[in-house]
Amino acid sequence: MSIAPTREHVLPDYMKASDLLKVAPMSMEVDGDKVMLDGIDLRDIARDFGTALYVYDEAHIRRQLASYRDEFRTCYPQSDIVYAAKAFCCVAMDKIVADEDCYIDVASGGELAIAKAAGFPMEHVFAQGNNKSQREIEEYVDAGVACFVVDTHEEIERVSAYASAQGVTQKIIIRVCPGIEADTHAYIQTANEDSKFGFNIRNGAAEEALVYALTLPGIEVVGFPINLDGVEYMERKDFTNDQFYQMMRDAQGVPTTAAITQLQFCDIYARYADEGYTDLVYLSINAGGSSTYNNAVKAMELLEEERPGYTMKIQVSHTYSMPYGWDFCEGARKVRNGGELASCVAELKQKLDCVEICLAAYSLKQMKKSGRVSAAAAVVGDLLGIRPIISLNAGVSKVESKVRGDAAVPAAMIKWVESRVDSMKDTPYMVAYTSSTAKRDELVKLCKKAFGHAPLIVFQLGGVVSANTGPDGIAIVYEGKPRNLEAYAPELP
Repeated sequence: MSIAPTREHVLPDYMKASDLLKVAPMSMEVDGDKVMLDGIDLRDIARDFGTALYVYDEAHIRRQLASYRDEFRTCYPQSDIVYAAKAFCCVAMDKIVADEDCYIDVASGGELAIAKAAGFPMEHVFAQGNNKSQREIEEYVDAGVACFVVDTHEEIERVSAYASAQGVTQKIIIRVCPGIEADTHAYIQTANEDSKFGFNIRNGAAEEALVYALTLPGIEVVGFPINLDGVEYMERKDFTNDQFYQMMRDAQGVPTTAAITQLQFCDIYARYADEGYTDLVYLSINAGGSSTYNNAVKAMELLEEERPGYTMKIQVSHTYSMPYGWDFCEGARKVRNGGELASCVAELKQKLDCVEICLAAYSLKQMKKSGRVSAAAAVVGDLLGIRPIISLNAGVSKVESKVRGDAAVPAAMIKWVESRVDSMKDTPYMVAYTSSTAKRDELVKLCKKAFGHAPLIVFQLGGVVSANTGPDGIAIVYEGKPRNLEAYAPELP
């Protein structure tokens, strides 16, 4: 028995042959009742090969690939076009993509096998897919693919473990969810904040994934030592941010930090020198905030003894964490895309010269422990619900105002930030937080309303910063009025 579709499910076919031209390749022509593709009658193809039949125009595909490739490389010389094999995967298609000097992403062992059969260069292959099996991970690493696109902590760990076991360093790209609500069916949206794919960039998950990846074998991170109740820990190695916040709450004493030593810096410098690098830009925290900068400078003298003639360029920042990391990464990208090192460094310094932070601490306990406020002031302040609004400008912190009650904090922070710039509607900013996601979300909501646009990123403050501010805090990072970095940090020759 068959059931005929109801009237509401029957769609009339009003499509004419000429309508095909709206979605057809440029080589398609309609001649009466004939549809021609690159001069070939599609009826002849159907007769020879049967139907249903998919026909691709190779010339059109090559033109499109070349157009994307050339336009992007004109603007970004080091950019690459990556073809998704899942769109149409066969040996012929992979060969076309390779011929046009484009990359390809594969999402299974089968797609990798087809790429191999096509002779596709493995250094131009991206390993895609959010459910890679252990076998696929091993096949990708063994094949020497360019990089993995990862979207879970587990995958990052498995890739690192196998790559390390093989004695190789595997590049990865962290897939992020930018929080874009595409105007399409909810079932096929992949960029929204609660997507099952990737890490949320606005709630700090993407940064956490990056931090986690940096702690794994194959990637080097120089962390700051932190001493808490007589035990020394290494930031981003021995604990997660959330673990450290709880450790501070449970600790009897106050955490203290130590500088990276001259010998540590010299070892790192020497390693890069041995690898053939002639220039290295190191971005330090401000000279007044730590002896780390001075140690980095002194390490250059040690390096000159061990590696004569090696050039090291050292720049200094005036703040901490993501505020300078964001611009530093942007500068590195410009150098990679062909920018001159000196001009990129100069632009970086100019941007860093404008960065300011407005910070609010919801508890004075940590400041009491660290001696920043007296015990009596901390007790009275917490009893009265006093919340300080603190500015961090050129490495110098200052209490700008005090408000009573948690609810008044975000508005006071926004008011201070708006007093420091001509218009926040044209000013990029970031939101930072420690442990409270509720306070984070409220601040983001009010900033969007007041400034007219969302933050560039929402990130979590690490152990070194929270050791001074406490585990309960939020911050707004923004581009303020230009200063002069040389006023508090010497320019190195």
